[in-house]
Amino acid sequence: MGQIIVKHILPGRVRFQIPLLKKNKGLAQKLQSFLSSLPATVLADITPVSGSAVIYYRADKLTASKLYCLIGSFLDQQAGQNSQVAAAVAGRQEKQTYQEPAELPIPLQIAQVAFGGLVLLGLTVKHYLRKTPANHGGKLLNLCSATTLLAGYPILRSGINGLLKEKRLNNDLLISAATLVALGMGEGLTALVVVWLVNLSELLQAVTLDRSRRAIGELLSNKNEQAWLLADGTQVAVPVESLKPGDTVVVHTGGKIPVDGRVTKGTAAVNQAPITGESVPVYKQPGDQVYAGTVVEQGSVYILSEKVGDSTALSRIIHMVEEAGSKRAPIQKLADSYAYKIVPVSFLLAALVFTLTRDIHRTMTILIVACPCAAGLATPTAISAAMGNAASRGILVKGGCYLEAAGRLDTVLFDKTGTLTEGRPEVSTYVSLDDNYSPEQILALAAAGEMHTNHPLAQAVVNKARESREEIPGYQDKEVIPGKGLKVVIENETLLIGNDRLMQEAQIDYGHARHFAQEMSGRGESIIFIAKQTRVIGLIGVRDTLRQQSRQAIHLLKATGIKEIGLVSGDNKQCALAVGSGLGLQDIWADMLPEDKVKIVREKQSKGKVVAMVGEGINDSPALAAADIGIAMGVKGTDVAVESADVVLAGDDPVKVAQLIQLSQKTMQVIRQNFAFAIGANVLGIALGTLKIISPFTSALMHNASTLAVVINSARLIKYGKNKQAEK
Repeated sequence: MGQIIVKHILPGRVRFQIPLLKKNKGLAQKLQSFLSSLPATVLADITPVSGSAVIYYRADKLTASKLYCLIGSFLDQQAGQNSQVAAAVAGRQEKQTYQEPAELPIPLQIAQVAFGGLVLLGLTVKHYLRKTPANHGGKLLNLCSATTLLAGYPILRSGINGLLKEKRLNNDLLISAATLVALGMGEGLTALVVVWLVNLSELLQAVTLDRSRRAIGELLSNKNEQAWLLADGTQVAVPVESLKPGDTVVVHTGGKIPVDGRVTKGTAAVNQAPITGESVPVYKQPGDQVYAGTVVEQGSVYILSEKVGDSTALSRIIHMVEEAGSKRAPIQKLADSYAYKIVPVSFLLAALVFTLTRDIHRTMTILIVACPCAAGLATPTAISAAMGNAASRGILVKGGCYLEAAGRLDTVLFDKTGTLTEGRPEVSTYVSLDDNYSPEQILALAAAGEMHTNHPLAQAVVNKARESREEIPGYQDKEVIPGKGLKVVIENETLLIGNDRLMQEAQIDYGHARHFAQEMSGRGESIIFIAKQTRVIGLIGVRDTLRQQSRQAIHLLKATGIKEIGLVSGDNKQCALAVGSGLGLQDIWADMLPEDKVKIVREKQSKGKVVAMVGEGINDSPALAAADIGIAMGVKGTDVAVESADVVLAGDDPVKVAQLIQLSQKTMQVIRQNFAFAIGANVLGIALGTLKIISPFTSALMHNASTLAVVINSARLIKYGKNKQAEK
């Protein structure tokens, strides 16, 4: 069985990492077909570039372990049938019997276009100096024909492969037919112009896509080959892949941080742009979080490793970007459908024109000008440019479909803690209601239960307990109760730690604590109850501060046309009102459980609203999955929230939500412009060609001018909004 790694499991959803699928598109397609054929499979999404397989399935009919076995059996079966797969399993590399032609590197494309341009220039100069038709004249014309065949061979091969292997007529077959007809008629110059302009447009497209992928390439290049490990007080150079959680690494000026962790010693200015999109270095000191892939621009820091390798924020970002290409926008599917249908129509139209007129020049004109190259590029070039733009600003969109949907949003719902607030709450009050415990002991008990819990409130309690120097006991068992709190066993005694809803459901007596709780809520504090047996023994009040960017985010969302902005919080009513009213929000929901948040999302959707949910905690995950667009705070967000979301904000800035919507709206505007220009050029060209108003040469110029215009128009998205925090 080939290696299969379980990366993440949710009820009804599992993600496997299958290295065998990488760069083996054929096997990936077979596996997707196999999984899709299973009765219990809802959706199978295979991404060859990253070797990822995400399967949604009916949990009542199938299990993740059964899927694991089915995939393993399938791979073993394929290994027995296919020598290429068997070689990959054995770790060998064998030549494939057939490979799709690789795209030429940009330098070779430049050389190809330059050489073709020189030949065209030579013919033009000869024409003007000798006053002879450019399509006549010996050796130079022979060179012209040879150049056409050489430069046009990849186009011809693609056209024939599309016909023979995919059983369909494609753009390249149209171009090839027109070129061969031109050469057969002795129109060498026209044939070369057609091929040269196609190559030029492909070069510009490649340059545009290369620029839009540059931000992603920078992420991938941020992998160190070695790191400085602190071992027995000595800094030792070791491979990054050998690092493990708990190691202490040292990074000096100019070095890249190889792990996610916390600074334990030293200070430094750290460039976090690869992760958060921030342009200004951030000052780091002991206790601060740092991330793999970021760069120490000044200073030196000792870092205690928490996450390494594929677990780091950087690796998660890279994985999401790699998988994004498989989720195509609906409008892109529409463009593909148009291009797919228009090619046979173009052949039929050309045949009809030839049948009626017997004019080969007019027929060739129709073949050239009717080619839907520009329409086919209208969407992918714009989506690719926009995705690169978003990635460079720390907005990771998991697919073009989500980028398109963001522009249709009219409702945005925010979680409170860690989303609109700093997510760095501090314990402001802690009281004991039992004479057997001091306030510090109450704090230590709560910290014992909250230890290893990735939630801002939990971290605040643990940090405060450490400051108090009270010994934090270990726990024997713990059960997290989403949206309410947790049950923990400490020193053989069961404690409940959480909100008032947890106390009510467990029938805990907290009447004696009500006065303290109301007083703390009135100050805008979130309250954590600590109960033993049937009685509350202590209270902890935690206060969070509003993010500086939150007001700007709300203002910009309104400016983009978002009609409804709401706050959906699991916190108490007083805290939620304090934050929501401070931001000028009218729709505020408090004391929300995960299922309550989902219910609110569903209610909005039932009224025809297109809803985005923004959050970062486990409690938000169901609502993130239910919303039309789920947006997670990726760096500090929980793994479950990030997995459930469609868009991940690598930083903590809610303004990026508005930037995403603005970018989506601009992208859709550019795509509509591209379609209008491309289809308009096709229709106009066909009309002019049919009436013999334009020649094959002019039709080639017209066709490729529309293609170039689409590519150049899409390229504008690469820089859109980058020099402003958000465009209005």
